[in-house]
Amino acid sequence: MASDPDDPRIGDISEGAVLRAILARTAEASHTLLGPGDDAAVVAAPSASVVATTDTLVEGPDFRRAWSSGYDLGWKSAAVNLADIAAMGATPTALLVALAVPRDVRLSFVAAMADGFREACDALAPGCAVVGGDLTVSELMMIAVTALGDLGGHAAVTRSGASPGDVVALAGNSAPRPPGSRRCSGSSAMAAFRARSICGCWMRRRGWAWSGSCVRDRRSCWGRWRRMPVPPH
Repeated sequence: MASDPDDPRIGDISEGAVLRAILARTAEASHTLLGPGDDAAVVAAPSASVVATTDTLVEGPDFRRAWSSGYDLGWKSAAVNLADIAAMGATPTALLVALAVPRDVRLSFVAAMADGFREACDALAPGCAVVGGDLTVSELMMIAVTALGDLGGHAAVTRSGASPGDVVALAGNSAPRPPGSRRCSGSSAMAAFRARSICGCWMRRRGWAWSGSCVRDRRSCWGRWRRMPVPPH
């Protein structure tokens, strides 16, 4: 693969150069007391309770670079973790992202991932942002994200909180997908995924969730559901 000085390969530049490109696209999180640049980030926990979740996407089982843009992978990696935090009834406050990237990946691909992370946070959890992480090279691309959230003084929304008479709402399509769609993550699939994620987080922010969880097919289809009290007649 020919070298391009305007869009170098990850293996041809320093870790610092890659990190500068990522951080230039990273917003400041509203709960961050100390952001990227030190040995660790410091994030405020106003309610003294931290909700934490982590998720890993691995090239091959979870996505194919040939079928996924860097932006799509960043958006999806953020959204699946933000959805877990929202499912617990918490407000997402920060993301920690560990990237393992093949040496032949272009810097523009990684920069687009950073854009996807930022815009997913803007859409699903305003005030949340990437506050740190790790970067290394690998034969396969891997994206590991840890999300943190704050309960705001409320009890966690757990799966056990549902009761008879609640309405069950599913954001997304649970119908079987056509053959060959399991590994395909085209623009139309990502658009549907974004719509489901925004719908679920919108429901949570309005206090409609009494019990909840995320429903996932780890290959490509991601949904989320909420149980809500039946409205009075």
